[in-house]
Amino acid sequence: MQQEAGRIMGEGCTLKDSKSSQVNGEHRYECRYIANSSDTTAGKVTALYYVFESYGREADAHNTFDTFRTSNQNHPGFDLLANLGDEAFLHTDKPNFYLIVARRGNQLIRLKVSKIPPRTSLAELKNVANELIRRM
Repeated sequence: MQQEAGRIMGEGCTLKDSKSSQVNGEHRYECRYIANSSDTTAGKVTALYYVFESYGREADAHNTFDTFRTSNQNHPGFDLLANLGDEAFLHTDKPNFYLIVARRGNQLIRLKVSKIPPRTSLAELKNVANELIRRM
């Protein structure tokens, strides 16, 4: 995932933290990459957040996706994405964040870039989401 984070942010990145959990048969993995150009002393941290969730039932994954979709769909910068898993969307305000949430079967991914640096590539974010969803 570190190589993909670098492709998205257009620069080297460092894995800052990650964790994995298993609850009631559902698996969750999350991690955060920080762009090497981040100025942590000034509070200007560019980060890529990645969350993968696997549910016991496809309906549970769909319900979680639907909750995210419903909470984002009425805001500017929301677009449904075709040909990305079973269902997916992009939400962005352009200067501050990009968010892609995608579901395939009983699995869900979320990719979010916050504090978007100039080198960040929305095209690469979509490409990486597509690659990840295909591997699921």
